[in-house]
Amino acid sequence: MEHKKLIEYYPQHLAKYREFKAITAAEQIELDSILAEINQGLENQFVETADEEAISRYEKIYSVEPMPGATLEERRFNLMARLTEQTPYTQRKLAEMLAALCGENGYVLSLDIGNYAVQVGVELTAKNNELAVKRLMGNVLPCNLTWQVGLLYNQHSKLARFTHGQLSAYTHQALREEVLPNE
Repeated sequence: MEHKKLIEYYPQHLAKYREFKAITAAEQIELDSILAEINQGLENQFVETADEEAISRYEKIYSVEPMPGATLEERRFNLMARLTEQTPYTQRKLAEMLAALCGENGYVLSLDIGNYAVQVGVELTAKNNELAVKRLMGNVLPCNLTWQVGLLYNQHSKLARFTHGQLSAYTHQALREEVLPNE
């Protein structure tokens, strides 16, 4: 939020005096600090824009244990995973929760109704979210369902568009587990 400098509020004939310039310059520092605190307070109301201090508070409130070495974005993601948990749910609601965590195309949901089984494959682009998806499944699925969460590794169909020369730049593990460029 932009605001005018304090000196701009004075009439022009007063604003040219050095005393008024000095007074408003000193007050401007305090005003800028107060406005920055107000803006941060507003941003801290939402997990998506909260700073590290607010994220720590949210983690305590929602009993989310931060992973050691997790970035601020990963911590936000884990909080969002906790906040999207709702029961009871439908298949559509489960898909919405997974889309909120992994993105619209960041997962594959498979239901085997006859065997009471649910499988979720997390795309490699969202692989850092696999643990949060596991937590979500454990918290929202009824006890009579079995579930599995795994990564959707690169397969031959994704690698076929590359030449052997291009693929030789990667290790076998990287070809399987890393997000490849869209060239």
